Amino acid sequence: MGALGRLHTLRLWGFAWGASHIQRMAQAQSWGTLRSLDLGANYIYGPVMDALAPFEGLHDLSLSVNPLHDEGVRKLGQLPCFGSLRRLNLRHTHFGPTGLLMLTRSIRGPHLHTLHLGGNRLGPEGAALLAPCAQLEALTPLDLGHAAAT
Repeated sequence: MGALGRLHTLRLWGFAWGASHIQRMAQAQSWGTLRSLDLGANYIYGPVMDALAPFEGLHDLSLSVNPLHDEGVRKLGQLPCFGSLRRLNLRHTHFGPTGLLMLTRSIRGPHLHTLHLGGNRLGPEGAALLAPCAQLEALTPLDLGHAAAT
């Protein structure tokens, strides 16, 4: 266990790190106690998502303002931590209805209760996908602000 072995929350919003920095950080030590990780505005995109695999115990993940696109959202749903997430922030991550469909299909169980999707290209098609989605019944806040543009 490294020097940060007891850390519960790590906020790195706006560091503008690319893939190599994220990968080095993820491999630098054991992150077993980390529950909240904010990597907003760090140039994280689809292929880089695999670097987040060591963060298995997360309950709160923010990837806002990263160019994830549909492929990144698909890879997010395959991460080991995805099933334990309670809060997920994907504001302004450049995905559309296809990514939303992949995201909702990846949600398992009632753990996720906060979801921020604002600023993505969801449009009416995305809203129609959310309405019948039983996987989202546990949500208390659902942020779709500025997600109407197609």
